[in-house]
Amino acid sequence: GGGAADRAAPAPGARAEGNVARWQSLAPAERDRLREHWRRFRALPPAERERLVRERAVAE
Repeated sequence: GGGAADRAAPAPGARAEGNVARWQSLAPAERDRLREHWRRFRALPPAERERLVRERAVAE
């Protein structure tokens, strides 16, 4: 993804509502996979988390 439409500011709360709807639509196994992914990310040292976030931003 990425593009001008992604950078346009959504209405306050609209992005969060969309994320909640997307989360609720996921299969339980997919939710578990994402929870584990997030848990591992949070366990990383801050410098490593920042590096991963920067790499992802460049890739998009």
